[in-house]
Amino acid sequence: MGARKNNGSIAQRQNKGGAIAYQAILRIQGGKAFVKSFDNEPEARAWLESIANDVNAHRESVERKRRQDMLALAAMSPENRQRKLLEMPIREVLLGFVECPLARDRHKVAVPAMLLQVKQATIRDIKKAWVKGYVDGMRARKTYRGSPYAYATIVRQFAVLRQAIEWQAEELEAEPPKIPFTTKAMFPRNWEGKRKRRLAPEEQSVLEARLASIEGPSRPHWELLLGMALETGARLQELVGMRWDEISANGGDSVWVIPETREKTAKERRVPLSPGAVTRMAQLTALRDPQDPRVFHTLGDPETISALFRRYSRQAGLVDFRFHDLRHEAISRMVAKTPDIYKVMKIVGHNSPEMLDLYANLRDSELASAYRPNSEHRPIA
Repeated sequence: MGARKNNGSIAQRQNKGGAIAYQAILRIQGGKAFVKSFDNEPEARAWLESIANDVNAHRESVERKRRQDMLALAAMSPENRQRKLLEMPIREVLLGFVECPLARDRHKVAVPAMLLQVKQATIRDIKKAWVKGYVDGMRARKTYRGSPYAYATIVRQFAVLRQAIEWQAEELEAEPPKIPFTTKAMFPRNWEGKRKRRLAPEEQSVLEARLASIEGPSRPHWELLLGMALETGARLQELVGMRWDEISANGGDSVWVIPETREKTAKERRVPLSPGAVTRMAQLTALRDPQDPRVFHTLGDPETISALFRRYSRQAGLVDFRFHDLRHEAISRMVAKTPDIYKVMKIVGHNSPEMLDLYANLRDSELASAYRPNSEHRPIA
């Protein structure tokens, strides 16, 4: 059914017309995946070899430049190193950072939008006026959804910018400048406005029906992705990137260990799987592709999945419902089931009760249950 060569894989897929196509996939560690379908296996294998050769050539070129830069750096004075850092275009620093081992998926996702706004600015240009202009510029831009960039997104972008400059400063053995960015001075009050969108039971039913009507091999993965999101409260990028080697048994309990390289807080997170999640993992096992380490191997990247989910939600009749709202829904359900918010925080990866409060939005009936004499809190996993 498939062949592996040059770190790539070839799998047979049946298209809507019933014909067999050969899908070639080359996954680059820390980078994007190259995917293309062919009518026959030899063409797919030849394409894989060509892409792998191009990737290797690029890596060798980057490594040669790195060695040359190190030799040049050794001959520079501390003053010249500092001057070189400040004169570097922000664009160049960001592009270099996403190629380094420190870069995570969340950094790589953020950088493309940042590049549109930084334009030709250098690190020396990062003063209060520039920062304010950046914030105003990002708020004026539209995302692929047609809405302005959220203030929370801009906060994350400045975190990426700070990390990128610190990385570049360390490479040059120079001192990173301070970035004069504060939400208090540059954002409106209550910019962290709590989103209160919950998924009503009838909405979940029609959404499940819409996903069940998807044509093609990705349908069961879509249905199970929805279920796993509601059972675990995990982020979209964590679910889409879930690997089989991250699932383990711990004293009879199934645990999903999200490595620090894929966790937003850069810390390993252990997510105990609820009975519902265990059932869905059993269904996912039946769909497993032995040549692909990903659990949801028929689904694309997080941005594509997010856009498709919004389309399917609208088609199901849901208003203003996003994939990230499933995380809010799952966390709200967890908090309603247990008084131990510390456990919930550990499971979903929140570092403070304040952050948990932004996500938990309990219904009146869930709050009222605390006063019922026969009300019992149930374990969350």
